[in-house]
Amino acid sequence: MIDANKYAPTFRSACAALKGEAYCSPTVVQALMAVSRHETCFSDSKPFVGAHNYGAIQCGVVADKAGKCPANCIPARDTSPTATGASIAYLGCFRAKPSAEEGIADFVRLMTFQRPLIAEALPSGDARQIAWAMRRSYYFEGFGKTQEERVENYATAIAKNAK
Repeated sequence: MIDANKYAPTFRSACAALKGEAYCSPTVVQALMAVSRHETCFSDSKPFVGAHNYGAIQCGVVADKAGKCPANCIPARDTSPTATGASIAYLGCFRAKPSAEEGIADFVRLMTFQRPLIAEALPSGDARQIAWAMRRSYYFEGFGKTQEERVENYATAIAKNAK
């Protein structure tokens, strides 16, 4: 069972350090945690265990032919959608951080500082608004035949994980 409460102080602290206390309302922290839980179960699901990657954040390269990734990255399967709604799997490289604090800070920085559209949507607490901002910021590709389906599927996941 995932104990989200144990992660809340670290998410709150990372958010406040980057965006200030006023921005980091309980709604913002809950939204950040909902995305993290959806993406990697707070880095407690394979292959992210021990990698401290709280948002399935990629390194920007795919694994080489031997399945190896650059330093500070781990190989993991991901998918890209096709026009038919199917997905094509590939072996991507995902960031690995030395500690939970650094991994959470990396995720929060990406969501609140490096992707301003997402930062604008988080305070709404609205899963669809957040998912659209994430899609427009190229955070996820999703699954489904259309952009709307992909965003709706992601929004449903965020809402489910926020509970």
